[in-house]
Amino acid sequence: MGSVSFSTGALLTGTILGGGTFAGGGTFDVVGVGSWAAKLTGAVGCGAGCPLFTGTFVGPISWTVVSHTGLNNYVFALSGTIQGTLNGRSVTGTTKQIITVYQNQWLLDNEGGIQLSGSNLAVPEPGTLGLLATGLIGIAGTVRRRFLGIIT
Repeated sequence: MGSVSFSTGALLTGTILGGGTFAGGGTFDVVGVGSWAAKLTGAVGCGAGCPLFTGTFVGPISWTVVSHTGLNNYVFALSGTIQGTLNGRSVTGTTKQIITVYQNQWLLDNEGGIQLSGSNLAVPEPGTLGLLATGLIGIAGTVRRRFLGIIT
């Protein structure tokens, strides 16, 4: 279906194993693979994947330990605000990524896994923007009529 890749800014407070805060910056990218992604984005010939969302973290990023059981079994949560481009539109939203380090694998081959918990992006709807524009035009017309002394 696709992939999510991200990087953060520097670790500002805390530790990797104990939780802390990362600086904003870095990257947050979502790439779709397959004909559905090409159709969604209108892109042609994106065999390696079509970029669906390209952005960066804004502000501090929270890094917390969700659970720690056994010698090497850790579950972390990384959450923060992201901003970028979704299908040519500028959007802002939030993301929370759950990162699991598999027991007995971490020290052997640095393998882990990521479970996507959710990303919410706020995209203005065209209808909402149309209503806003109509209202602003109406207010401008009223102000203009009053300014010219044509009050009805």
